[in-house]
Amino acid sequence: MRGAALALALLAALACAAPSPPPAIDPMARQEELLAALARYSDLILRMDSAALAGTFVADGETVDGDRPPIRGPKAIQAFLDTFSGYQVLENRMHAEETRIQGKGGRMTGTFWQRVKLPDGAAVTADWVEVRPGSWKLRRMATVAKPPA
Repeated sequence: MRGAALALALLAALACAAPSPPPAIDPMARQEELLAALARYSDLILRMDSAALAGTFVADGETVDGDRPPIRGPKAIQAFLDTFSGYQVLENRMHAEETRIQGKGGRMTGTFWQRVKLPDGAAVTADWVEVRPGSWKLRRMATVAKPPA
């Protein structure tokens, strides 16, 4: 009898000491967290805060600019973003069209739109065609950022 009581007490103690199961994960809440992170990132772009933007990347994180090789790590990313210090983002919109979370990772695909004031303006070349007397249409419109002086 004494052995059974001891075994019961030992089982009760082990049950109390066992780690509790992790709380249930709400997939919608995690998706909302990721959307909130995107909104914070978008706000940092609007503020042109290169240090804070670089701080949103993990130590081996990377950003890709067109066909250029990836820029890796927060320090390199900040240095890259600092090259845009003369630009002013007037509007920035980021829209996640698809958000997937798997384990500790997430992926968003979507679109963005910006209105930016270039530091030195932009150059424009417009080629026009007169389609009938007094009526002109564009054949080609080309814009490029002015190179720094």
